[in-house]
Amino acid sequence: MTSSFGFVALFLCSLWVVGSSCEQPFEPVRENERHFFSINGYLDVSADTQWVRVMPVRETIGLSPGLPVPVVALEHLQSGQLGTMRDSLFRYAGNRYAYIFWSTMQILPGERYRISVTDSAGRNSYAEVTLPQDFPVPQFSEPEFGADILTIRQVERLADVQVVYRILYDETGKTVEVSFPFLQQSVFIPPSTYRVSINPDFGRSMIREMYCGITVTERNVFVASGGPEWVDFFSLDRHTIALPEGVSNIENGVGYFGGILSKTFPYVNSEGDRGLFQVPCPS
Repeated sequence: MTSSFGFVALFLCSLWVVGSSCEQPFEPVRENERHFFSINGYLDVSADTQWVRVMPVRETIGLSPGLPVPVVALEHLQSGQLGTMRDSLFRYAGNRYAYIFWSTMQILPGERYRISVTDSAGRNSYAEVTLPQDFPVPQFSEPEFGADILTIRQVERLADVQVVYRILYDETGKTVEVSFPFLQQSVFIPPSTYRVSINPDFGRSMIREMYCGITVTERNVFVASGGPEWVDFFSLDRHTIALPEGVSNIENGVGYFGGILSKTFPYVNSEGDRGLFQVPCPS
């Protein structure tokens, strides 16, 4: 779940501009009669908790912590199961606030769900999403040109690939996770296979530059497939993403709501290398 939440944080940060613009008037919807809420996030079949950022459309990023909280409902459309997502208020730098709603509803592969946001005045924004089907655990094959090759099968839309290092600080005993994305190093082989080239030395060298006196205790791979509505954000112009309706699938609102199925597994390449190492501090 930790890697999945890290992906959530990265995903939400990448969409922060949708529905707000850095303390400047929100020009595209100044006369706002049809964009009520920004909804940014996704459902993950493999996660035990779902996280979605929901905010009223407004002129600035800032949000008063005393603002009324909308009702956010999550519905499984095939069965009619309906649940209310709970809110958590997050504070960011500069005393900015945002609501992150969460739910422990079980999310099923291949099924369709709707998220609906309603305020006390009856204004409503919603979106529907279909989750992808399950796929086999990806496998490493023989390295090519110094890169480990990860083969992902039975996936039509690849949403994310990350290598995640768990780091133990020698002095404190605390652990942190550091991840590196490799989605852009993927090649699609029709009809439903991806090959991802991963430089095994990239993460090691980056960690050595950032830390000393630490030990890498785990190295995992996080892979996520996207549902039918998943958008390839890396292929889009950033100005298109920033437009209120550039990639939005939110009715009566802005933002993007997707569906993924993720797998996290140990990074052990075909040569048995687990990538665990220590970084001593200079004497």
